[in-house]
Amino acid sequence: MDEGDYSRRLHTQVLYDKQSVIRALQATEIPWSEEERMRLGKESFHNLYNFKLEEGFDLTKEKVPQRLMEAETHAGRLDP
Repeated sequence: MDEGDYSRRLHTQVLYDKQSVIRALQATEIPWSEEERMRLGKESFHNLYNFKLEEGFDLTKEKVPQRLMEAETHAGRLDP
């Protein structure tokens, strides 16, 4: 995926608020509490970030695509 594809992909992703995600996950009928779902989300995030660090990812070298800053979210526009 080239930089343009990556930028377009980020631009098309929608950012959801916590309650919308919880309601969507409840539709799976997996009997997890909100706390269990939050724990799983945090664990997944940390596992992915640790993998990136192990593979040489350097956040200080990353640039936020301008189009991401133009995207509307449930909380308004993102502030760089």
